Amino acid sequence: MGLDVRPIRKLVRRAAAGRYVLIVLLCLATSVSLTRFFLELSDYPQLGNDELHIAHVLWGGLLLMSGALLPLLFANRGILDSSAVLNGVGMGLFLDEVGKFITQANDYFFPAAAPIVYAFFLLTLWIYMLVRSQRKGYFI
Repeated sequence: MGLDVRPIRKLVRRAAAGRYVLIVLLCLATSVSLTRFFLELSDYPQLGNDELHIAHVLWGGLLLMSGALLPLLFANRGILDSSAVLNGVGMGLFLDEVGKFITQANDYFFPAAAPIVYAFFLLTLWIYMLVRSQRKGYFI
């Protein structure tokens, strides 16, 4: 009779998962708030010229990609904090421009944009609460 060594097919929760989701949550909220505040103070400047507009959604995508790549490239525990910050700020910059992507007119101020950003914030908060409520063992 042999020893049964089948791999476990369940997701295993990272020990400090709640910490990383909280960092993402706080950075997301801060990023959206500071972006809106800065744009209001500076009268919504545009980075680019008559033909190009380099929107902050692109910077958000760059930060999201960087935050996703870091833990794939490095095994340091501290890298997970950096990844969480980059992902939170990237999500905030990305979501802040959602109004431009749900309207035909590229309307940054489209009224439905704010509830969408808020819904993503609440979804992230729900994930944080779910992770924090798990005691030991598997995430799912």
